[in-house]
Amino acid sequence: MNTPRRLALLSAPVEEGASITGCSAGPDALLSEGLAQALMGTGNNIAEQRRLAPCPLQPFALAGRTRNAAIVRAWAQSVEQAVHAALIAGRFPVILGGDHSVSFGSVPGAARFARETGKPLFVLWIDAHGDFHTPDTSHTGNMHGMPAAFLYGLPGFDGLLPPDRATIAPIHLMLYGVRDLDL
Repeated sequence: MNTPRRLALLSAPVEEGASITGCSAGPDALLSEGLAQALMGTGNNIAEQRRLAPCPLQPFALAGRTRNAAIVRAWAQSVEQAVHAALIAGRFPVILGGDHSVSFGSVPGAARFARETGKPLFVLWIDAHGDFHTPDTSHTGNMHGMPAAFLYGLPGFDGLLPPDRATIAPIHLMLYGVRDLDL
C-alpha cells in the first residue's frame, strides 16, 4: 500500500501565456468539481490549499517574439517560490494551472529543491505539443508554447528567473505524446 502524501494544492490561474482567455478558470473548476475530495479519497492528505498571485509586476521583455513576458515572469517567480516552499515543508505540490506557462515556475521550484537536497529531478512532459519554441522560433509569441525549451536550456529566456536558478539536465526531460514539434 502506498504511503499517503501530504499535498499542497496550489492554484495558479495564469492565462497570459496563451492568446485566448479562459484557462485561468481551470483551477477553480477542478476544485469545484471535487478534485480535493478525490485526492483525499485516494488516501492523501491536503496539508495546504491556496490560490497564488503573481509577484509584483516589473518591466520585463525578452528579445524575439513574446507576448506578456512581464506577467508570465511574475507568475513564474510566484509559482517557483510556492513549489519550493511546499517541498521544503515536506508537501507534494499539485499545481492547478491555467496555461502551460505555469511550468516556467513549477519545474524550477522543484529543481531548486532537488539541487539543495542532492536528488535528481526528471520531468515527464505529457502533451500533444512539445512547447519547445523560443522567443526566436515562435510564430505567435505565446509563451505557453515555450516552457519545455526554457527547461531544456535553449537560449532566449535571460532574466525570466535569476541566472543562478536551478535547472534540470536536458537528458532528464522526456517529451511524451508529442505529435507536433516544430522548431
